[in-house]
Amino acid sequence: MAGQRLVDLDPAHRRRRLLSTIAVMIGTWVVLIGLYFALPFDASTGDEIVVRLVVATVALVLVVAYLVRRILNAELPYLRAVEAVSAIIPLFVVASAGLYLLLSHRGSASFSQPLTHSSALYFTVTVLSTVGFGDITPKTDAARMIVTGQMLIDLVLVGSVIRLVATAATRGMARHRPDAPPQE
Repeated sequence: MAGQRLVDLDPAHRRRRLLSTIAVMIGTWVVLIGLYFALPFDASTGDEIVVRLVVATVALVLVVAYLVRRILNAELPYLRAVEAVSAIIPLFVVASAGLYLLLSHRGSASFSQPLTHSSALYFTVTVLSTVGFGDITPKTDAARMIVTGQMLIDLVLVGSVIRLVATAATRGMARHRPDAPPQE
């Protein structure tokens, strides 16, 4: 049955579904960050960086399309939406960190210091969170443009998460009104 509400499940089934969602979220993060640290990020030419950027972008779009389809066909769409957001954000983070690592390895002048896997991941998260400590900064036009691209995409990601939470809150409030029609 599609569009079922979590609150309609018996407590044991609800607990199992929530625990399953949490396990998927944690597993996704562990696998993606593990792959990021395991993979080498070397590129001998600027063309290789562009090709990898295009491949990463296509992969991200395909993953998002797949996850949206899963949400639309899910028995519990909200849980699938939470799983999707918890996959899209780390995928975007490790893809961005990998790109910064490639740039740093290609030209050490791209950033204020040479990047390692850890520092590239750290830099990506500081940009995503808008903290921007300033200890690592882009120095070349190419690096600045890529960081600018990440910032713009970050806004879309944050907006999407806010919309998901706002929609859930709106539906939750509507459900508590006595005259409210049943929600999915």
